[in-house]
Amino acid sequence: MEMKKITRILLLSVLFFGLLPGGLFAEEVFAQGGPDSLVFISGRIISAKDSTPVVAKIRFRKLPHGDDVGVSVSNKTGTYQMPVLNERSYGFEVIAEGYIPLRQQVDIYDFNRDQLVQKDFLMEPVRVGQIMAFDNFLFDQSQAILLAESYPTLDKLVDLMMDNPTLVIQLEGHTDFRGPVRANRVLSAERVEVIRNYLVNKGIQKDRVKTKAFGGSMPLSKEDTAEARQLNRRVEIRILQE
Repeated sequence: MEMKKITRILLLSVLFFGLLPGGLFAEEVFAQGGPDSLVFISGRIISAKDSTPVVAKIRFRKLPHGDDVGVSVSNKTGTYQMPVLNERSYGFEVIAEGYIPLRQQVDIYDFNRDQLVQKDFLMEPVRVGQIMAFDNFLFDQSQAILLAESYPTLDKLVDLMMDNPTLVIQLEGHTDFRGPVRANRVLSAERVEVIRNYLVNKGIQKDRVKTKAFGGSMPLSKEDTAEARQLNRRVEIRILQE
């Protein structure tokens, strides 16, 4: 059977049985080239520690605007497969209990003759003492007023803590090293408290979120440039309990 016919059958089956991710509709597929525009991305989600399979939830969005496309779940062997449109870029977020959320961009341009894209994801286990990689939280200059651009990142942290109910974290506030030492420490303390209040208001127990303020005492860079100062102004998330 020709590959185009196979692809059409797969597409119709996906649409009929409701397997196409939310937000990716038939009219969109056909408007952009019909079944030939459909590509299947598949692979495995495994632990970076010992390569064991991981059951995870996969959220994916169209880039650059971040429009939601859908959600998939890997099976007990860590295998997943989902349909996407070719010649697109997607942002993937992989979430699993006991693992640090993983975010990657996947460009759907290189696929084989069977219109399959192979993509595996390596998940880092949660470890006590580890600093989690999250986008930095943004505040008004020299104030403890959280900018709305930080809400999506905070909501991801909320999801992580909801999915891992025994997880305890410490929010560690840092400023650049310019200005009075005491003022910097107070500012960093106020900022981490704002973030803790956000998490608590979203349903996270207060005793699961500790705070610590360092002011400008632990810079990542000692250069006195705008870029270095921005790097030093940060809130880090340390795991205290798995």
